Amino acid sequence: MTPKFNISILVILLLIAIPSYWLLFENNTGTARPKPVTIAQLRSLAGPKEGPAPRSIRFEQVASRFRTRNLVAAGYGMRWERLYIFAYMLEYRNRAPAFIGAGISEAQTKGLDYRSHEGAAQKRVALNLANAGQVIPLEQANEQLGGLEMLAERAVADRLREDIHQQWQKDAKGTPYALAPGIVIIPTPGLRSKSRLVYVRLTNGREYLFAGSLAPIHQSWTKIRAPARIVTDHFRKDDRQEIFSWLLTLRALKRESHDLIIVSGNRIPGKSGIRRYFPQEDGEDLALAIAEQLR
Repeated sequence: MTPKFNISILVILLLIAIPSYWLLFENNTGTARPKPVTIAQLRSLAGPKEGPAPRSIRFEQVASRFRTRNLVAAGYGMRWERLYIFAYMLEYRNRAPAFIGAGISEAQTKGLDYRSHEGAAQKRVALNLANAGQVIPLEQANEQLGGLEMLAERAVADRLREDIHQQWQKDAKGTPYALAPGIVIIPTPGLRSKSRLVYVRLTNGREYLFAGSLAPIHQSWTKIRAPARIVTDHFRKDDRQEIFSWLLTLRALKRESHDLIIVSGNRIPGKSGIRRYFPQEDGEDLALAIAEQLR
Protein backbone atom coordinates (compact mmCIF):
# COMPACT_ATOMS: atom_id res chain seq x y z
CA MET A 1 0.00 0.00 0.00
CA THR A 2 1.25 3.46 -0.81
CA PRO A 3 1.65 6.15 1.85
CA LYS A 4 -1.04 8.19 0.10
CA PHE A 5 -3.48 5.27 0.36
CA ASN A 6 -2.70 4.80 4.06
CA ILE A 7 -3.29 8.47 4.74
CA SER A 8 -6.62 8.31 2.92
CA ILE A 9 -7.74 5.38 5.05
CA LEU A 10 -6.66 7.21 8.21
CA VAL A 11 -8.61 10.31 7.20
CA ILE A 12 -11.73 8.25 6.51
CA LEU A 13 -11.43 6.51 9.89
CA LEU A 14 -11.03 9.83 11.67
CA LEU A 15 -14.04 11.25 9.85
CA ILE A 16 -16.08 8.34 11.16
CA ALA A 17 -14.55 8.01 14.64
CA ILE A 18 -14.69 11.65 15.75
CA PRO A 19 -18.41 12.23 15.03
CA SER A 20 -19.24 8.80 16.48
CA TYR A 21 -17.41 9.61 19.71
CA TRP A 22 -19.10 13.01 19.94
CA LEU A 23 -22.60 11.70 19.26
CA LEU A 24 -22.48 8.48 21.32
CA PHE A 25 -19.73 8.60 23.96
CA GLU A 26 -18.93 12.21 24.95
CA ASN A 27 -20.04 12.81 28.56
CA ASN A 28 -18.30 15.95 29.82
CA THR A 29 -20.24 17.52 32.71
CA GLY A 30 -18.73 20.94 31.99
CA THR A 31 -19.52 23.48 34.71
CA ALA A 32 -22.61 21.66 36.03
CA ARG A 33 -23.17 21.82 39.78
CA PRO A 34 -25.83 20.24 42.04
CA LYS A 35 -29.03 22.20 42.60
CA PRO A 36 -29.64 23.75 46.06
CA VAL A 37 -31.96 20.97 47.26
CA THR A 38 -31.24 19.22 50.56
CA ILE A 39 -32.60 16.22 52.43
CA ALA A 40 -33.37 18.45 55.42
CA GLN A 41 -35.50 20.66 53.20
CA LEU A 42 -37.40 17.70 51.74
CA ARG A 43 -37.99 16.15 55.16
CA SER A 44 -39.33 19.40 56.50
CA LEU A 45 -41.75 19.75 53.60
CA ALA A 46 -42.89 16.12 53.94
CA GLY A 47 -43.65 16.56 57.65
CA PRO A 48 -47.08 15.57 59.06
CA LYS A 49 -48.73 18.95 58.61
CA GLU A 50 -51.95 17.68 57.00
CA GLY A 51 -52.07 14.14 58.33
CA PRO A 52 -50.16 10.84 58.26
CA ALA A 53 -47.81 10.01 55.40
CA PRO A 54 -48.24 7.05 53.02
CA ARG A 55 -47.77 3.69 54.69
CA SER A 56 -46.64 1.65 51.66
CA ILE A 57 -45.83 1.71 47.94
CA ARG A 58 -46.84 -0.73 45.22
CA PHE A 59 -45.85 -0.84 41.55
CA GLU A 60 -47.05 -2.27 38.27
CA GLN A 61 -44.83 -2.95 35.24
CA VAL A 62 -46.99 -1.87 32.33
CA ALA A 63 -44.76 -1.89 29.22
CA SER A 64 -41.14 -2.24 28.12
CA ARG A 65 -38.77 -1.66 25.22
CA PHE A 66 -35.06 -2.05 24.51
CA ARG A 67 -32.44 0.65 23.89
CA THR A 68 -28.66 0.48 23.64
CA ARG A 69 -27.01 1.71 26.81
CA ASN A 70 -25.14 4.52 25.06
CA LEU A 71 -28.40 6.13 24.00
CA VAL A 72 -29.63 6.47 27.59
CA ALA A 73 -26.22 6.86 29.33
CA ALA A 74 -23.43 8.08 27.03
CA GLY A 75 -20.27 6.00 27.18
CA TYR A 76 -21.85 3.17 29.16
CA GLY A 77 -21.64 0.63 26.34
CA MET A 78 -23.45 -0.79 23.34
CA ARG A 79 -25.31 -3.62 25.09
CA TRP A 80 -29.11 -3.56 25.13
CA GLU A 81 -30.94 -2.23 28.18
CA ARG A 82 -34.60 -2.95 28.90
CA LEU A 83 -36.58 0.17 29.78
CA TYR A 84 -39.97 0.03 31.49
CA ILE A 85 -43.09 2.04 32.09
CA PHE A 86 -44.02 1.75 35.75
CA ALA A 87 -47.01 3.01 37.71
CA TYR A 88 -46.74 3.42 41.50
CA MET A 89 -49.48 3.53 44.11
CA LEU A 90 -48.83 5.32 47.41
CA GLU A 91 -51.21 3.82 49.95
CA TYR A 92 -52.56 5.76 52.94
CA ARG A 93 -54.42 4.32 55.89
CA ASN A 94 -57.35 6.75 55.89
CA ARG A 95 -56.94 8.67 52.65
CA ALA A 96 -57.39 7.91 48.95
CA PRO A 97 -54.16 6.63 47.36
CA ALA A 98 -51.89 8.79 45.22
CA PHE A 99 -50.35 7.48 42.00
CA ILE A 100 -47.01 8.30 40.44
CA GLY A 101 -47.83 7.75 36.79
CA ALA A 102 -51.06 6.34 35.37
CA GLY A 103 -49.58 3.77 33.01
CA ILE A 104 -50.39 3.64 29.31
CA SER A 105 -52.76 1.84 26.96
CA GLU A 106 -51.52 -0.71 24.44
CA ALA A 107 -52.63 1.49 21.53
CA GLN A 108 -50.54 4.40 22.82
CA THR A 109 -47.38 2.28 23.06
CA LYS A 110 -47.34 1.57 19.31
CA GLY A 111 -46.13 5.01 18.33
CA LEU A 112 -43.51 4.97 21.10
CA ASP A 113 -41.81 1.74 19.99
CA TYR A 114 -42.75 -0.28 23.06
CA ARG A 115 -42.78 -3.93 22.01
CA SER A 116 -44.31 -5.37 25.17
CA HIS A 117 -47.48 -4.23 26.93
CA GLU A 118 -48.86 -5.91 30.05
CA GLY A 119 -52.61 -5.64 29.62
CA ALA A 120 -53.44 -7.26 32.97
CA ALA A 121 -51.14 -4.86 34.79
CA GLN A 122 -52.68 -1.83 33.08
CA LYS A 123 -56.16 -3.13 33.91
CA ARG A 124 -55.20 -3.21 37.60
CA VAL A 125 -53.83 0.33 37.31
CA ALA A 126 -57.04 1.60 35.68
CA LEU A 127 -59.18 -0.21 38.27
CA ASN A 128 -57.41 1.48 41.16
CA LEU A 129 -57.18 4.87 39.46
CA ALA A 130 -60.96 5.07 39.79
CA ASN A 131 -60.40 5.63 43.54
CA ALA A 132 -57.29 7.81 43.23
CA GLY A 133 -56.89 10.95 45.25
CA GLN A 134 -54.21 12.30 42.93
CA VAL A 135 -52.05 11.32 39.97
CA ILE A 136 -48.49 12.67 40.02
CA PRO A 137 -46.91 12.50 36.57
CA LEU A 138 -43.10 12.63 36.40
CA GLU A 139 -43.40 14.56 33.14
CA GLN A 140 -45.96 15.52 30.51
CA ALA A 141 -45.88 12.36 28.39
CA ASN A 142 -48.11 9.44 27.39
CA GLU A 143 -45.87 7.14 29.45
CA GLN A 144 -47.12 8.96 32.55
CA LEU A 145 -50.61 10.09 31.61
CA GLY A 146 -51.87 7.65 28.98
CA GLY A 147 -53.70 5.45 31.47
CA LEU A 148 -56.18 8.23 32.27
CA GLU A 149 -57.75 7.57 28.86
CA MET A 150 -58.79 4.10 30.09
CA LEU A 151 -60.89 5.33 32.99
CA ALA A 152 -64.56 4.48 32.50
CA GLU A 153 -65.58 7.21 34.93
CA ARG A 154 -64.95 10.37 32.90
CA ALA A 155 -65.74 12.58 35.89
CA VAL A 156 -62.87 10.94 37.80
CA ALA A 157 -60.50 11.40 34.85
CA ASP A 158 -61.49 15.07 34.54
CA ARG A 159 -60.96 15.61 38.28
CA LEU A 160 -57.51 14.03 38.16
CA ARG A 161 -56.52 16.08 35.09
CA GLU A 162 -57.62 19.29 36.78
CA ASP A 163 -55.53 18.42 39.83
CA ILE A 164 -52.51 17.71 37.59
CA HIS A 165 -53.00 21.12 35.94
CA GLN A 166 -52.94 22.75 39.38
CA GLN A 167 -49.75 20.83 40.23
CA TRP A 168 -48.04 22.17 37.11
CA GLN A 169 -49.10 25.71 38.03
CA LYS A 170 -47.29 25.27 41.36
CA ASP A 171 -44.29 23.77 39.54
CA ALA A 172 -43.90 27.02 37.62
CA LYS A 173 -42.38 28.60 40.74
CA GLY A 174 -39.45 26.18 40.37
CA THR A 175 -39.10 25.32 44.06
CA PRO A 176 -39.92 22.10 45.97
CA TYR A 177 -43.32 21.99 47.68
CA ALA A 178 -45.48 19.58 49.67
CA LEU A 179 -48.24 18.09 47.54
CA ALA A 180 -49.74 15.80 50.18
CA PRO A 181 -48.66 14.30 53.51
CA GLY A 182 -45.31 12.60 52.91
CA ILE A 183 -45.11 13.65 49.24
CA VAL A 184 -42.90 16.46 47.95
CA ILE A 185 -42.69 17.65 44.35
CA ILE A 186 -39.30 18.87 43.09
CA PRO A 187 -39.80 20.74 39.80
CA THR A 188 -36.92 20.27 37.34
CA PRO A 189 -37.17 23.23 34.96
CA GLY A 190 -34.88 22.95 31.98
CA LEU A 191 -35.54 19.25 31.46
CA ARG A 192 -38.48 17.62 29.66
CA SER A 193 -41.91 19.22 29.51
CA LYS A 194 -43.30 19.67 33.03
CA SER A 195 -40.79 17.18 34.44
CA ARG A 196 -40.18 16.75 38.14
CA LEU A 197 -38.75 14.48 40.81
CA VAL A 198 -40.99 13.09 43.55
CA TYR A 199 -39.79 12.60 47.12
CA VAL A 200 -41.82 10.26 49.35
CA ARG A 201 -41.40 9.65 53.07
CA LEU A 202 -43.44 6.81 54.56
CA THR A 203 -44.86 6.60 58.06
CA ASN A 204 -42.02 4.20 58.98
CA GLY A 205 -39.42 6.80 57.94
CA ARG A 206 -38.28 5.15 54.70
CA GLU A 207 -37.43 7.70 52.04
CA TYR A 208 -37.71 7.44 48.27
CA LEU A 209 -36.84 9.71 45.36
CA PHE A 210 -38.48 8.87 42.04
CA ALA A 211 -36.18 10.06 39.26
CA GLY A 212 -38.26 9.29 36.16
CA SER A 213 -36.74 10.05 32.77
CA LEU A 214 -33.90 12.07 34.33
CA ALA A 215 -32.27 8.75 35.27
CA PRO A 216 -33.56 6.12 32.82
CA ILE A 217 -31.13 3.58 34.33
CA HIS A 218 -29.37 3.26 37.67
CA GLN A 219 -26.00 4.22 36.16
CA SER A 220 -27.38 7.56 34.96
CA TRP A 221 -26.98 9.01 38.44
CA THR A 222 -24.37 6.69 39.98
CA LYS A 223 -21.95 7.31 37.09
CA ILE A 224 -23.35 10.75 36.15
CA ARG A 225 -24.09 9.89 32.52
CA ALA A 226 -26.46 11.93 30.39
CA PRO A 227 -28.08 10.42 27.30
CA ALA A 228 -25.95 10.42 24.15
CA ARG A 229 -25.67 13.69 22.27
CA ILE A 230 -27.44 12.16 19.29
CA VAL A 231 -30.48 12.00 21.59
CA THR A 232 -30.19 15.29 23.49
CA ASP A 233 -28.92 17.42 20.58
CA HIS A 234 -30.87 16.00 17.65
CA PHE A 235 -33.91 14.01 18.80
CA ARG A 236 -35.16 16.10 21.75
CA LYS A 237 -33.02 19.26 22.06
CA ASP A 238 -32.40 18.81 25.80
CA ASP A 239 -30.19 21.05 27.94
CA ARG A 240 -27.27 18.79 28.83
CA GLN A 241 -25.96 21.07 31.57
CA GLU A 242 -29.35 20.92 33.29
CA ILE A 243 -29.37 17.13 33.00
CA PHE A 244 -25.92 16.92 34.59
CA SER A 245 -26.88 19.37 37.34
CA TRP A 246 -29.90 17.32 38.34
CA LEU A 247 -27.99 14.03 38.14
CA LEU A 248 -25.37 15.55 40.44
CA THR A 249 -28.23 16.60 42.73
CA LEU A 250 -29.43 12.99 42.96
CA ARG A 251 -25.96 11.85 43.95
CA ALA A 252 -25.60 14.68 46.47
CA LEU A 253 -28.92 13.78 48.12
CA LYS A 254 -27.88 10.14 48.31
CA ARG A 255 -24.63 11.15 49.99
CA GLU A 256 -26.60 13.22 52.51
CA SER A 257 -28.80 10.24 53.36
CA HIS A 258 -27.34 6.82 52.65
CA ASP A 259 -30.75 5.24 53.30
CA LEU A 260 -32.48 7.31 50.61
CA ILE A 261 -33.81 4.94 47.93
CA ILE A 262 -33.47 6.47 44.46
CA VAL A 263 -35.87 4.81 42.03
CA SER A 264 -34.55 5.19 38.49
CA GLY A 265 -36.79 5.09 35.45
CA ASN A 266 -36.44 1.37 34.80
CA ARG A 267 -35.46 -0.27 38.04
CA ILE A 268 -37.10 -1.14 41.34
CA PRO A 269 -34.14 -1.32 43.77
CA GLY A 270 -33.75 -4.57 45.65
CA LYS A 271 -34.98 -4.60 49.27
CA SER A 272 -36.67 -1.25 48.68
CA GLY A 273 -39.93 -2.34 50.29
CA ILE A 274 -41.84 -1.43 47.12
CA ARG A 275 -44.30 -4.29 46.51
CA ARG A 276 -45.48 -5.52 43.14
CA TYR A 277 -49.13 -5.72 42.03
CA PHE A 278 -52.05 -3.41 42.73
CA PRO A 279 -55.19 -4.75 44.44
CA GLN A 280 -57.62 -6.72 42.27
CA GLU A 281 -61.29 -6.09 41.53
CA ASP A 282 -62.51 -8.66 44.04
CA GLY A 283 -60.01 -7.79 46.73
CA GLU A 284 -56.38 -8.81 47.02
CA ASP A 285 -55.67 -11.71 44.68
CA LEU A 286 -54.51 -14.64 46.82
CA ALA A 287 -51.99 -15.99 44.32
CA LEU A 288 -50.35 -12.60 43.91
CA ALA A 289 -50.26 -12.08 47.67
CA ILE A 290 -48.56 -15.44 48.20
CA ALA A 291 -46.05 -14.72 45.44
CA GLU A 292 -45.26 -11.38 47.06
CA GLN A 293 -44.59 -13.01 50.43
CA LEU A 294 -42.18 -15.46 48.81
CA ARG A 295 -40.08 -12.76 47.06
